[in-house]
Amino acid sequence: MNFKNKILIFKKLKKYCLIATPRGGSDYFQSLIDGHSQALTFNGSLCLYSEIFKEIDFRDKKEKNIKRVINIFVKKYKDKLNTKFDKEEGKNKLGILKNEYINIDINLFKKNLFKYLKIETFSKKNFCLGVYFSYNFIINKNFKNKKILLLHPHNLDELKEFHKDFRDACYIFTVRDFRAAYY
Repeated sequence: MNFKNKILIFKKLKKYCLIATPRGGSDYFQSLIDGHSQALTFNGSLCLYSEIFKEIDFRDKKEKNIKRVINIFVKKYKDKLNTKFDKEEGKNKLGILKNEYINIDINLFKKNLFKYLKIETFSKKNFCLGVYFSYNFIINKNFKNKKILLLHPHNLDELKEFHKDFRDACYIFTVRDFRAAYY
């Protein structure tokens, strides 16, 4: 299946967004969905709207600007693309011998994300979707049997901006301590 056909299938996936209240267990919940045969995910949460997008001019559709934003993303989230650097979550010590980790080809990821953005246009929403698409494309996920895309914007600060682009998504909130969630 070619790149454009995978994009067509990908765009039809029902979008679910995972939001956490403080210490609500959203990373754990996502880990339960990660291997599901009908779901596409990314390796953890992404706070693109609150951590990266504030300083980006999405009206500038020039190749140089798009590549600059991709490089900003890769630098910020390199531990999610190569978990050898993810010591906080322990993803640098996977496997029985604790010597395995996820290692995405960064150059291929950047190339596929750029290609996605050239086809779908450069916008906040498409950048976010392009990250998920490129990640799953590289790890050779079969897009045909997928039904949902689990996005993980993670926190309420991120949700305020995220929701403007993903109004049609379903939202899943994880809550562990109702007092903290209420606060």
